[in-house]
Amino acid sequence: QAQEMLSEARALVREAPGDPSAALALGEAALALYEPETAVEALDQVVRADSEHAEGHYLLGRAKRMAGDAEGAEAALRRALELTLARGESPAPSVLALYADALLAVGQAEPASEAYAAALEADAGLPEALVGQAELAVRSEREDDALELLGRAQRVLEQRIRPPAMHARIHTLAGRAHLLRGRSGEEDARTALRRAIESEAAPPEAHFFLGEALAGENSPDARASYERYLELAPEGAFAARARRAIR
Repeated sequence: QAQEMLSEARALVREAPGDPSAALALGEAALALYEPETAVEALDQVVRADSEHAEGHYLLGRAKRMAGDAEGAEAALRRALELTLARGESPAPSVLALYADALLAVGQAEPASEAYAAALEADAGLPEALVGQAELAVRSEREDDALELLGRAQRVLEQRIRPPAMHARIHTLAGRAHLLRGRSGEEDARTALRRAIESEAAPPEAHFFLGEALAGENSPDARASYERYLELAPEGAFAARARRAIR
């Protein structure tokens, strides 16, 4: 069905080139099929035609985040929020959480924390915001806080449906939090990280941190985990550490 929607949207664009409505339909369909390049091109056309199109900026932010353009995603989502507030409306909690993710991706931890808090004030059980706050806790080495937040997120996910990537991210962050406990947390870390990489949607860093959790045993599996991380993210944030580990 999604593929059919994309084909229909492409046909609309061919019939009415330059029509923002057709471009919006194409952008939404491309997002549904995880085709970020197509989505970015279409949604950029929407916001060029109408710079105050809040939904267009929001969808463009999603597309740019999907494409790996952290700075572009942050700018587009910030504009969407500005336009929403200018109309006297309250942003949806999910939009606040996505903006917080974008802020975190460009290294703005404090504003990200504030945005996650605002999202949770509006929806105390929003998994994206709980997991985002857990990532901030892991980054600041507050493992107990991180694990408490992840536990809350997992309980919420018994009632709310989210894609496999969300569950894999939770297991990855739990593994990282357990690793912060040193040797006493290594076994729990291995368990969580192995659960993470069972999913095709696991973030590449799950393999890196599994390597870290296995390194104390001087295990061939540790080397394999580092190598897998480098296959998936050769220029990733942990690439230099992974290369040093397998020398």
